[in-house]
Amino acid sequence: MNEKTEKDGTIPAAASRRLGAATALYALLYTICLYRNTSGITYPFFVAGTLYYSYYCTAKCRVPSDRDSLQKKLIRALPYGAAEFLLGISVFLTADLKIHLLTKGMLFGLTLLWTLLLFCNTENWGLGDFIRNGWKGLFGTFSYLDTPFSDAAAALKAEEKQKENGKGHYILIGLVIGIPLLMVVAALLLSADAVFASLVSRFFGELAWSDFITVFLMLVLVYLFAYGFIRGLLTKSLTGKRRECLGEPLAAITVLSLLTAIYTVFCAIQIVYLFLRAGTLPEQMTWAQYARQGFFQLLAVCGINLGVVAVCLFGFRKNRALQVLLTAVCAMTYVLIASSAWRMYLYIRQYSLTFLRLMVLWALLVMAVIFVGTMIAVWKRDFELLRFWLIAVAFLYLIPAFGRPDYWIASYNVSREANAKESVLYSQDDDDALPTAADYSYLRGLSADAAPVLIGRKDLTGDAVPWMHAYEEDQRSETKNLGIRNFNLSLWQAKRRLSQR
Repeated sequence: MNEKTEKDGTIPAAASRRLGAATALYALLYTICLYRNTSGITYPFFVAGTLYYSYYCTAKCRVPSDRDSLQKKLIRALPYGAAEFLLGISVFLTADLKIHLLTKGMLFGLTLLWTLLLFCNTENWGLGDFIRNGWKGLFGTFSYLDTPFSDAAAALKAEEKQKENGKGHYILIGLVIGIPLLMVVAALLLSADAVFASLVSRFFGELAWSDFITVFLMLVLVYLFAYGFIRGLLTKSLTGKRRECLGEPLAAITVLSLLTAIYTVFCAIQIVYLFLRAGTLPEQMTWAQYARQGFFQLLAVCGINLGVVAVCLFGFRKNRALQVLLTAVCAMTYVLIASSAWRMYLYIRQYSLTFLRLMVLWALLVMAVIFVGTMIAVWKRDFELLRFWLIAVAFLYLIPAFGRPDYWIASYNVSREANAKESVLYSQDDDDALPTAADYSYLRGLSADAAPVLIGRKDLTGDAVPWMHAYEEDQRSETKNLGIRNFNLSLWQAKRRLSQR
């Protein structure tokens, strides 16, 4: 239990007042930024506010016994905070819902990680400790949803006992009365003056009575859950410990020897058949069929190798033979990564580019970078491998987050349409190698990120024309209510391009 937490589970009155005020402001910021606005220009402000809210609660409500401790924690957490803030910026730069979903999942994980790093001593934590304590913190929130009320009551009692002249409870009473009253007055003013209503709608959009009720509920729920989450971290002790590597290396050496043997044969086949295109394929199999076969399986094998190497590093004693075999497995994994990437590249040349295929290439890049740190950890056991993995994934995700995949998908697929019957994958007599034409039904489903490529094209004929007209109508519908608060750069660019038609 935190040294600032009382025996009855409450926290000091000063800490509860700070936490309550900070949480109220955070709930207000959350509602202003995100109500009916999932990808607007306010998103970076929400992310910045979230980062500062966690830091403020750590510094003001849970002051460590050593001030230097907080600074050290902040320094360790800064890379994750920087990645999180950059991802917050990326949200309003793209209109791709797929990227938004992945980005917000990443933001959720980084927020949890940032908070744990600030509140807890995580230097000796492993991946299992982060996952276990993260779940404890999240699900523990539900058992602390009543603490805003119990802490407020305890603070009032403390003031009465000490006969202080504190006036914090008057502010709380004023907020409880004032916020609902503000909602009612604002609704009446909106209906009373068209100019005022127009000004407000430019920022918040069209508002009805139901919106004021929803906003109030949103404020209350965000306040309760944010307060409960931080309150749980203030009360509970989330710990982890470094586990010594005590496993007998001979068992790991046996497993790795078997894997190395089969990988050696497989890698030789990849070099001879796939990269050099030498040798003879099985009957009735073309080079194109061989090229696009098995990249998902190889990606799975790369993941298995990463797990095997991690288990050997964290579970077995240091041994020179084990290190050599682990290095060999890592090196041959790079051949598997290259094979999978080459197969995917050939598949894209044959069947065009899609979001999933692009993300597979990104996943292979992540795997390649992760294995760099893994090979370092094989020979340098004190290397912070988990920290390297987490930072690498967070910053490498900035590539698709800022990269606008839909733009590149549309650009590539449309450009290859002109010579769909001219280029071949390996040979002119291989019918399976002829690249397919652009799939305009797929292109129509792309986001506004693809608008610079798809809107206003004059070289489209045949079946492509109605699909592209439908795409333009979709974008008109998406951009018609674009305002100040929900401003999105990609949607704005699409709207401007439509206006030039």
